Amino acid sequence: MTSLTIKNLTLDSASGHAAVCAPLMGKTAAALHAEIELVTQAQPDIIEWRADHFEDIADATACTSMLQLMHEQLPDMPVLFTLRTASEGGAQNFSPAVALRIFETAICCGHVDIIDTESATDSDFVRSIIETAHTHNVKVILSRHYFQETPSFDTLIRALTDAQALSPDIVKLAVMPQSSADVLTLLHTAEAFRGTHANVPFITISMGTLGAFTRVVGGSFGSVLTYASLDETSASAPGQLTVADIRTATRLLSAE
Repeated sequence: MTSLTIKNLTLDSASGHAAVCAPLMGKTAAALHAEIELVTQAQPDIIEWRADHFEDIADATACTSMLQLMHEQLPDMPVLFTLRTASEGGAQNFSPAVALRIFETAICCGHVDIIDTESATDSDFVRSIIETAHTHNVKVILSRHYFQETPSFDTLIRALTDAQALSPDIVKLAVMPQSSADVLTLLHTAEAFRGTHANVPFITISMGTLGAFTRVVGGSFGSVLTYASLDETSASAPGQLTVADIRTATRLLSAE
């Protein structure tokens, strides 16, 4: 099964199309309010709350309040809850116990459709998160980021298959290229994983300027989601384009 439906959004590695996900990066409630207004204009397919950027995320009441707001303002929009620690490219450093408590708050509040956690963390932590999420009918993306390099094809395939073995709903792989050959390695990995190994939908991204075009063409290689900023000032990763840029580029590539 390489497809998954979240609310009215279907993610399918065989479709040739990647849905557009816009991260919300606000540090404060006021900043998040402003970003939600931008969402109504940009109209991504799904929003990602990068909760590690929110200053009060460890406060369960503040966390639940912001998720309630997103649900009220964007009732039909799937919500992805992502919490990264500093070692995973996140804005804050959380102990495993605190991170687990934050995830549980988000999962149990009823306003999150899918969460994202890193496969490189402790396997018991990952299994606990996945079990809790699935108990509450919340889907899970299990991610692996290589912020400094693009490992070999064999290493990347193994990263995806190892993540898949932990029974998430989607596996994600993001790498940093040092050459155009590295970008081709990422695309080769995606195509090979789709053709031989994938039992769940997957996301593959080559970051930075070199890899930026993979954010547009990834769907052709099986990637089900591409991340795009709401405007030019709010990118959550190197090489990220805006929602408007992704929409324009996709239209141009699909034009007959």
